[in-house]
Amino acid sequence: MEKDELNKRIIEKVRNAVVISNLEREEKMKLSKRKQVLSFVAVMVIMFAGSFVTVNAATNGELVNKVKEGMKVIFVKENGKQEEVKGKAYTDSQGHNIEQYEVEDGGTNFSMEIDKTNAGTENLNVNGTIKKDEVSIDIEKAK
Repeated sequence: MEKDELNKRIIEKVRNAVVISNLEREEKMKLSKRKQVLSFVAVMVIMFAGSFVTVNAATNGELVNKVKEGMKVIFVKENGKQEEVKGKAYTDSQGHNIEQYEVEDGGTNFSMEIDKTNAGTENLNVNGTIKKDEVSIDIEKAK
């Protein structure tokens, strides 16, 4: 009888040790998978940042300027030529970020101000046409 009890205890301890060992192995595998996923995400972020820096350097900083501005104003002259206008940013007395665009053509000064505080929250396309006798601005929701 004592042998049977001893055998049962030994078998139980071995089973418990095997179960604990399996649980520890599973936990290590989960941690290993998490580390692999985290490493993959870190590599992707580094590659994205590296490609961004490389493209920015290749375009002489043009990419950063476009990302910063996020808005592009093009003045179309009567002869059909297009000219991109750089804006001047300032903050008004109410704390709004205003971008001001000015163009002079044929002795006439054209000016436009955009409140980027509100424009940044909307997804809008603004198309403006300025002629000597007529001014039109179309505002559409971007698709």
